[in-house]
Amino acid sequence: CVMKNGQVVGTARTTDVTQDEVLGMIILGKCPPGAIPGPGALKIAA
Repeated sequence: CVMKNGQVVGTARTTDVTQDEVLGMIILGKCPPGAIPGPGALKIAA
């Protein structure tokens, strides 16, 4: 699990995401394609 501001951003296996993607989860709150989004993940409008 990766958290930002006390909320879970997402959950991912270490083999499914890169270090840069984990940093993006921590800093930006962005959930990469290989992770399961949590309630703290950014909602990006399509």
